[in-house]
Amino acid sequence: MAPEEKRNRWLLPIGMGVAMFLVGGLLAALWLLGGEGDDVAAPAPVTPVATTEEPTEEPRPEQTTPAPAAPSPTEVAPEPVVETVFVTAQPEPSTPQPVRTVVVTAAPPADGERISVADAAAGLNHYLATVAGDPGAGWELLTYRRQAVEDWDSYQEFWSSIASARVSHCTVDEQVGRAQCTIHTTTKSGKSNSAKTALWVTREDGVVKIDVAGGGNPAHLDAEARLESYRADDLPWLSHDGRWVLVLSAKRPGITDELQTAANGTHTFYFPDILAEYESLASRLYDVDVLMLRTADFGKQGGTDLWFTVADPGGLNSEEDAKAWCAAAFPELSGKALSNQCLPRKMTAPHW
Repeated sequence: MAPEEKRNRWLLPIGMGVAMFLVGGLLAALWLLGGEGDDVAAPAPVTPVATTEEPTEEPRPEQTTPAPAAPSPTEVAPEPVVETVFVTAQPEPSTPQPVRTVVVTAAPPADGERISVADAAAGLNHYLATVAGDPGAGWELLTYRRQAVEDWDSYQEFWSSIASARVSHCTVDEQVGRAQCTIHTTTKSGKSNSAKTALWVTREDGVVKIDVAGGGNPAHLDAEARLESYRADDLPWLSHDGRWVLVLSAKRPGITDELQTAANGTHTFYFPDILAEYESLASRLYDVDVLMLRTADFGKQGGTDLWFTVADPGGLNSEEDAKAWCAAAFPELSGKALSNQCLPRKMTAPHW
């Protein structure tokens, strides 16, 4: 190769390199100066446009997908996707609603269910004729409330000695089922007796039965249910550990206590009066456990079923301590009246 050709071969690449160096420097200078010429500025991102034509050339491997352009001021950004979950529930009121308390009590018996004088006399004579011949069959003509206040052994012993019995001259308070009659009895030994007495009758499944005092009256039934509710609340906490407690009341429907006055203004207590006495004592002795119990819940068993109002202050180590507590709790009472109102007793398990 001639020397001139060899020189031209090396000069051409060198010249091209110099030219590229100058162009690169110019571009760098323009970039530093913030130039915006179309020939030097980076191309703006282009949003791809869908087309049915095949692309004419494959993108270079070093190219990346440009970020989507931000929406222009006139565009509305899409709503966020919200997942909706449907739950079955009762709608809540927008404002608090007043709480309404509904008290449900037994309704008075319909006119057709009231016991007339004739029905009461017929029912009592059926009962007396039955019990005089068969005390067990007569027992079935007592309501469960009446059975609870009767002592079976005494009941059976008495009626086993009676040959016949009947009633006469009855008057009846049909609203509450209270019958006042003269009862005539004749013993198996031939002795006759007549006595005027009050009996409470009610109708169960069409059969006239003997009930406790006030048993068929709706107010009495409601009071009995409330007493039983108090008792149910107290029984789980009852401890038969022999501690000293105070019996403040021992009553059954129809009982008479000449030293105390019932809520009805007399000395005879019915279910509403027993309830009123319990609630009054519990309110007075608010800082002491006041329990509602029955005969079967503690102590010596036997006799009639009584409803007991019992105070359990705790910390009483002897009968003397218990009596001192009674004197302090009822300073207005003394002697027999105090003993009648507040009687010390040990809390023992039921026993015979």
